[in-house]
Amino acid sequence: MNVDRIEFRGWNAIAIANNVYQITIPIDIGIRILGLSHNGDSNWLHVSEEDAGKKGEEAWRLYGGHRLWIAPEHPELSYESDNDPITWSQTENGILLIQKPGKWTGLEKQMQISFSEKGINLLHRIINRSHAPVKPSLWPITALRGEGRATLPVACDTGPGLNPAGSVILWPYTRMNDQRISWDASSLCIEHKPSSALKMGVSRTGDSCRLTYNRQGKTFSKEFRTPHGSYPDLGCVAQCYTNENLIELESLSPLTDVPPGSALEHLETWSIS
Repeated sequence: MNVDRIEFRGWNAIAIANNVYQITIPIDIGIRILGLSHNGDSNWLHVSEEDAGKKGEEAWRLYGGHRLWIAPEHPELSYESDNDPITWSQTENGILLIQKPGKWTGLEKQMQISFSEKGINLLHRIINRSHAPVKPSLWPITALRGEGRATLPVACDTGPGLNPAGSVILWPYTRMNDQRISWDASSLCIEHKPSSALKMGVSRTGDSCRLTYNRQGKTFSKEFRTPHGSYPDLGCVAQCYTNENLIELESLSPLTDVPPGSALEHLETWSIS
């Protein structure tokens, strides 16, 4: 594994790479991954042109790429500013990123990135640095470049068939006759085309979940465990959002009590093939 200090789109950044993947992480604007390439191909992640190089502001900015949010979405707490530098350290197989506790939430965010035989492991972690207990869901969001097709599992084929096997959750601005939405035998498919916002989610269908995004003949996937528990947003374990610029693949952990000083973790495994 190689670790290099670089400049990326006007930010100080670090690049980590093995013989398959290269990951670019700005260190000026909270915990984010803004670059992901496979065998030297182009960046899979969306980068917001209007936010490039900006930092140290009070207003929340999209920036793009991969970030860690807390669900359920809140008009103030979710959009807490994260435009300040992070700290980082190299680990045996990757890197550990640490963001200072949020001004309003009191939550310290961490992301531990490492390479494995399966691809890339991203361990997302929050530590409650406030004086009150919280009950969040960890919500990693991956903003990808457009003109591809996302797939989310909806149903599984286990059991006698007497009970429901899955459900689809809609957001108020989603229209079921949107031509970007399609279905296969067991999955919801959403195609990116420059258009208005659309968001849908799916419920738990088993012990794990795999989301995929096919673009230009290659497939990006993120896999994660879906343990029993209460999930936000009417039971979503996974969500997909798209607008004219990007498409997002999002995973969620169960809502969990986190006392002061305690931590909560959620692991994703990425691969491109």
